[in-house]
Amino acid sequence: MIPVTRFLRVMPMVVLVTTLLSCSDSGTEPPPPEPDPEPASVVIIAPVDTLTSIGERRQLSAEVLDIDGTVLVDQAVSWSVVNPQVLRVSASGEIVSLGNGSTVVIARNGTIADSVALTVHQRAARVTLAAPTDTVFALGVRSRWSVALADSLGRPLPDGFTPTEWSSSAPGVATVDSDGLVTPVGNGAVQVSASADGAVRTVTLVVQSEAPVEIDLALAESLQWALEDSASAYELIGVSAAVVVPGQGVWSGVYGRSRPDAVMRPSLSFGFASITKTVVGAVVMDLVEDGILSLTDQVSDWLAPLPNISDNATVGQLLQHLTGFDDFAQHPQIWTQAQADLNRWWLPEEVITSFVDDPPAFAPGAAFSYSNTNYPVLGMIIEQATGATLAAEMRSRLWTPMGLNSFYLGGETPIGSMATGWSDVNGNGQLVDITQFIGTSTHSMRWAAGGIIANAADMARWGAGIYGSNVVLDAGTIDQMVQFVSSNAGLVWTGSGLGVLQYQLAGQETWGHAGAVRGFSSLMVYSPSTGISVAVGVNQDDGSHPLTHFRITTALLTLATAGL
Repeated sequence: MIPVTRFLRVMPMVVLVTTLLSCSDSGTEPPPPEPDPEPASVVIIAPVDTLTSIGERRQLSAEVLDIDGTVLVDQAVSWSVVNPQVLRVSASGEIVSLGNGSTVVIARNGTIADSVALTVHQRAARVTLAAPTDTVFALGVRSRWSVALADSLGRPLPDGFTPTEWSSSAPGVATVDSDGLVTPVGNGAVQVSASADGAVRTVTLVVQSEAPVEIDLALAESLQWALEDSASAYELIGVSAAVVVPGQGVWSGVYGRSRPDAVMRPSLSFGFASITKTVVGAVVMDLVEDGILSLTDQVSDWLAPLPNISDNATVGQLLQHLTGFDDFAQHPQIWTQAQADLNRWWLPEEVITSFVDDPPAFAPGAAFSYSNTNYPVLGMIIEQATGATLAAEMRSRLWTPMGLNSFYLGGETPIGSMATGWSDVNGNGQLVDITQFIGTSTHSMRWAAGGIIANAADMARWGAGIYGSNVVLDAGTIDQMVQFVSSNAGLVWTGSGLGVLQYQLAGQETWGHAGAVRGFSSLMVYSPSTGISVAVGVNQDDGSHPLTHFRITTALLTLATAGL
């Protein structure tokens, strides 16, 4: 039982609760809460549109807006980049530049997004000017120069990303256009400059025209570019090349250097090695025309017996490598013996006695087998038949009538200057100047098999003159020389004639010879179908860059043929 006093105290509260409940039952409900605004757009805020250094960091931000443009503070975005090679973007919107170029950064909220284009363009801090040569020898024949740009840390900038400006300090000596094409127009010195973003590189070009350009300038330019492109692609030290074009004249071109302190020059001579065999063959055939020798003459008709040399081998078989003789040039001790005494003059009999160890591989005429030994035997026969030195016969019968003033046989008094040859003589992969290794011994060992020295222009004239004219040999004699037997050597070297080899180059038959000796590799070919003759001399041997003389010759022959 509730006391009266407590009842009186509780009663007002009961009345209040009862009144509230009655009001709730009879009145309207309160309105529902407002719905959250829907995202309608994303807006990226970027402080810059171009970053000027690699590794630069910038903070991007993005706002999510409703349809009224009100910022929705509780909405997040995800970040992505189209080209991650240019920029990296973090989950918070921080970007880091990684490489030069352009890209797009995207901020996304659900199905809505915004994007911003950004560029990384680091300024060039260093310009490297790639000039094919710092001396040119032909007026009007352009050369292609190029630049490489790098940033302050030496990192390369993309080609074409930063415009390059070219200038010439002496347009009367050489001009340069906006693409870096340099045209020599007069003898003298000129500074050619390339600049980008304020960085400048300048190279001094010396124009020393040794002879006028005899052929079409456009063809001369194409030949020079082909020479530069090939030689630079193979990373050659230096090249001298020449092309005789019928009805026009001779193009001469050079690339690179003879030695670090001397550029390659067209007048420099090369060791043309086994191309010597074409000269020996021509002397023999001239003696045949004179009735002094016959192709059927045997070794025993002219020479005393020699060890491992077949007495019954004929002059024709010697010329065509049909004797089976052991090759003296392949003897493992020949280089060592040559170096033992550079001042020694080796007689051809001594070379054969010392370095022809094995008997013939087959009877004369039974098969083809290339052997350098055939040619010192021929050289001795020439000297025995004429009573004169081999060099004297070469000069009087061939070089003087043909006007080849740079030709000489190693061991004679040098004519003009010779290019420096380079070879890996130590077998350690390092090319060294071979001048210190060349002397009387090496010249005399090569002799009739590979001793000719000349410049490239005269060597190209030799090919055109001996096979394409009748200045020294009759047409019937030339026809006889180019009756080839199969060399079984492959698709390029296909046959052997009388002192001349057959090659298939640039889609055509050619006649000539290749040369390879310490420090030099070379090729001379004549195309009977076009009358074009090409000679290429490289001042390093095949050990480091095999067959580059064939590749360069093919490129030049292809262009010259197309230019007819």
